Amino acid sequence: MRNAILLSLLAAIAIAGFTRLALWQLDRAEEKRAIIAAYEDAAEHPLEIAFGDPSDAGGLRYARVSGTGLLDSSRQLLLDNMVVDGVVGYRVLTPFMVWFEDGPRWILVDRGWIPHDWEAQGVTLGLLGMPRTIHGRLDTLPRPAVEMSYPEPDPTAPYPRVVSFPTTADAAAELDGMPLPWALVRLDEGEPACFRCGFHPVSFPPERHLGYALQWAALALTVLLAWVVLGYRTWRRARDGG
Repeated sequence: MRNAILLSLLAAIAIAGFTRLALWQLDRAEEKRAIIAAYEDAAEHPLEIAFGDPSDAGGLRYARVSGTGLLDSSRQLLLDNMVVDGVVGYRVLTPFMVWFEDGPRWILVDRGWIPHDWEAQGVTLGLLGMPRTIHGRLDTLPRPAVEMSYPEPDPTAPYPRVVSFPTTADAAAELDGMPLPWALVRLDEGEPACFRCGFHPVSFPPERHLGYALQWAALALTVLLAWVVLGYRTWRRARDGG
């Protein structure tokens, strides 16, 4: 009798755990669908919206923007530990100056991915110092999946300067205190100033979450069936023995 109670308790814990994991994966799939929908349905805006109230940031991420200004290739940041197709490299962040009635403002432009050995491959980061119109999407600086400490950047290092997962404040400090808004602009694929541009808002599609949810649900069902079968056999042995 004691063994039967213990077995039932373990089965109940396993079924509850697997069911919870299945529901969590379903929630994650729904979150990914919402992100993809926001990305695909994003409206066109002037670049000025990036300099508005940071509290509006949530609703403006992935918004399509365009604006005219000047890319400053003399002060660029190389965002380290960026992987594309299994290859580690950098994302090139270039300050972009936009003129307003009250003076110039700066925003970082993500010009896309380059390999770690970009110099050996003959990649040139410089640009002609001339006004241009850029087209892209607003986004935030990436954050690591697991927060950890990284080496402090050398403020005296020459540009382009390598940085690892900086916050907006960190990036501003790397650029001599240049004030920056909450967002950066990720250039559209095919823009003249970009390298390997274009991106998808999620790297883990909803379908994979649904697949994992099905696996967890199948495990919960397997445990339930095993518990029912063992319970029935135990009941039959007890009945026949009686």
